[in-house]
Amino acid sequence: MIAGWRMVAAVLFIAGAVVLSPSGIADDRRERSLKVDVDPIEIFRPSEPEKMRFGGLEFKGGVVLSSEDKAFGGLSGVRVLEDGRALIAVTDTGLWFRAGIERKGDGGIRAFTAARMGRVYSGHGSREKSVKFFIDAESITFLEDRAFVAFEMINELAVYSAGSNPDFDRPVRLKSPPGFADLHPNAGLEAIATGRDNTPLSGRLVVVSERGKRRGDDAIGWVIDPEDSAGTKVLSFTITLDGTYRVTDADFLPNGDLLILERGFSLGTGVEMRLRRFAADTIRDGAELQGSVLLEAGLSERIDNMEGLSVYRNSEGETIVALLSDDNFSILQRTIFLEFALRD
Repeated sequence: MIAGWRMVAAVLFIAGAVVLSPSGIADDRRERSLKVDVDPIEIFRPSEPEKMRFGGLEFKGGVVLSSEDKAFGGLSGVRVLEDGRALIAVTDTGLWFRAGIERKGDGGIRAFTAARMGRVYSGHGSREKSVKFFIDAESITFLEDRAFVAFEMINELAVYSAGSNPDFDRPVRLKSPPGFADLHPNAGLEAIATGRDNTPLSGRLVVVSERGKRRGDDAIGWVIDPEDSAGTKVLSFTITLDGTYRVTDADFLPNGDLLILERGFSLGTGVEMRLRRFAADTIRDGAELQGSVLLEAGLSERIDNMEGLSVYRNSEGETIVALLSDDNFSILQRTIFLEFALRD
C-alpha cells in the first residue's frame, strides 16, 4: 500500500513539475506589494503527531504560503533576517520576495506582513522582460553591505548593494573562478553561503553546484574571497552525492560548520529531502566531503520540493534551521516554510 501511494505521489510530482501556470514566468516584473496567506503546519510527520524531535533537530512549526498574485512561487533561495522577523527570497523566474514575519507568543508564525516582489536583474538581457536563461536566481546570501545572488543557467554570481533594501536592478558580476563555465546550464550553481564571523571561513563565500559537469558526478564547491578581484585565491572541493540527491542550498551554522540542503526524487520514493552537516575544518582545497546526515525526510513528512535553506538565531538565542520549497507554479505542489531548532 505504501509503495502504491509513493508511486501515485511520484506521478503527481512529475506532473506538477511540468504543468506550469501560464504566468509561471511573469512578464510583470515591476516592484509591488502583494498579500500572502499562511496555513499553519503543526505536525511534521502525520503518522506520529506527537513527535517533534528528529535527530539533532526539533520541529518548531511551519506554514504553507499562497497568494493570488500569479508571480508568487518558484522560491529557490532564502535568508531569514532580524532574528526571524523578516525574510528575503529569490525565485527561479528572476524575482525577489521579501516579507515581515509576525510571530505568536510561542514563536510560531502568525502572518507574513508587508510582502513585496520585484525583479532581480542578472546583468544579462533586458531589465524589463527577460528569458529564463538569464534570470534563474537560485540562492542568495549577504556579506556586510552587499547581497550576492547565484544564477544557475548562466552560472554566474551577481553582487548588489544591500543595506536594508538591496538594489537588485544594478548588479556587478563577480569574476567567475575556473570551473563555473564547465557546469551544465540546468545543473549548475545552486547554493551560496557566507562564512560566519570568527570562524575559519569568515568573510568568504562558499558556492556549490547542483552536481558536477556530467550526470553522476559529485557536486563541486568553491571558496571565494569577494575582495580578490583577480580571482586567484579560489579553493575548490567536492561533495559526494548518492542516489538521486542533488544540492539545492547551503548556509553556515554559528560554529562554522556548513549545512547543505539536498533534494531527491524517483518514481520509487517520490520527492525526498536531506540535510547534511560538514565540519568547518574539513572544508579545504581538494577535499572530498561526505559529512553527516542531520535530517532526512520524504512522503511521510510535510515536505515538498525543498530548495531554500537559512540558518539564524531567534530572539531566544536558539539556532533555527529554516527550509523553503519551490512549488514550480503547479497546482499540485505547495510553497512550504518549515523551522527546526538545532538541539545537537
